[in-house]
Amino acid sequence: MPDKSLKDRIAIVGIGETEFVRASEKSLEELVMEAVLKAIEDAGLSVQEVDGLVTDATIMWPRIKAEDVGRNLGIAHRTFSACMSLGGAGVVGAPLLAAAAIDQGLARNIVCYFGVDWGSASGYLERRDRMRRASLGTKGLTVSAIGLGCMGMSQSYGKADLAESERTLRRAVELGIDFFDTADGYGWGHNEQLVGRVLGSIRHELKIATKFGMVRLPGGKRSVNGRPEYVRQACDASLSRLGMEVIDLYYLHRKDPQVEIEETVGAMAELVTAGKVRYLGLSEVSAATLRRACAVHPIAAVQSEYSLWTRDPESGVLPACRELGVGFVPFSPLGRAILTGRLVSTEGLDEQDMRRTMPRFQGENFEKNRELVARVSALAEQKGCTAGQLALAWLLAQGDDIAPIPGTKRVRYLEENAAAVDVVLSAQEVAHLSELMAPGVVSGARYAPEGMSLLDRD
Repeated sequence: MPDKSLKDRIAIVGIGETEFVRASEKSLEELVMEAVLKAIEDAGLSVQEVDGLVTDATIMWPRIKAEDVGRNLGIAHRTFSACMSLGGAGVVGAPLLAAAAIDQGLARNIVCYFGVDWGSASGYLERRDRMRRASLGTKGLTVSAIGLGCMGMSQSYGKADLAESERTLRRAVELGIDFFDTADGYGWGHNEQLVGRVLGSIRHELKIATKFGMVRLPGGKRSVNGRPEYVRQACDASLSRLGMEVIDLYYLHRKDPQVEIEETVGAMAELVTAGKVRYLGLSEVSAATLRRACAVHPIAAVQSEYSLWTRDPESGVLPACRELGVGFVPFSPLGRAILTGRLVSTEGLDEQDMRRTMPRFQGENFEKNRELVARVSALAEQKGCTAGQLALAWLLAQGDDIAPIPGTKRVRYLEENAAAVDVVLSAQEVAHLSELMAPGVVSGARYAPEGMSLLDRD
């Protein structure tokens, strides 16, 4: 007999409605039966022992009644007391439900994923636990040390690939990433809808960040709106698009020069009181603006461009964040892909790719910057990692209060980025990279004049 001191619960997980199931000659019910039997066997039990020992087995499978499983296997109905349907959770939901069952002591063995090569739930937990954590602010917001920037799934970097974007979002969860960044201005609502549709059913396991403030004027020109009445309107619209009841981290996308920051943050604080937002953030603000904002309400994070080739935050807002207990979220931590070493020419970029308008990617500037990146690539080769991973490792080495959000819409790049947490740099290596890409050596401004005008800089 199994040791009764062990948890006397089993959770059996499977994916129905997949290509695997549809291609099988067996019915979904038959496949479930096989999965249950395999789970029992893998748990070191027999059907008879389960009937006498297990008091509550949960089957996570759509369209299957728990009591039917028990009846068909000759196990008491009380054994299978619950059947949790994955519903729209699909392939994302299963491993998370499984992990939650283990974490909460509800199960000691979870097996049987049909149609997806995940291995065991314990393997999923190991992958998740390998992901380092970062603390943003002093009020308890912790996130995966590598997040996922979702903007490129909807705009700015060529044509969207919806199917691959959805796979990328799901794969991020499998890799232990729980920090997802979107904004109402990304695709003007499309990006929030995408994130909400794919991740909404498991959002309680995740940290969803979105932003407001960027507005589109007639003719397509962008502007900023930080008026208190718009803050409330924008939040409600984002919640609707995301299909969620609360936003974990809500940023002001850009400071409105026509509105005092105290007014905007005051309205944002009301959203926290109303239970619509958990934490507040600011994007691309100066140290002075951050100090004024923190006097109104705690700010969990500042999001600004920061990487080996954009070191601006180091001279102002980043030290202020450390002083005030505010976390820092670098966007474009790979320099819009140039730090990966793979971008050797801009000629192949889509006509709508925003890098075509950025001075750093044009003409002589681009060639000079490529020479700098070539040195980073050489160091990465010596280190046994990719140039992008080295660049991310450098950022992670700046502190546990930093959580970069490299953006991608491709699974292969996501996997490469997530593995950067395994690249450990010595103090000497960090210093060498810092000197190699010292502030001021990169050629060209970050944005064209219109974009630069929207920044609140130190």
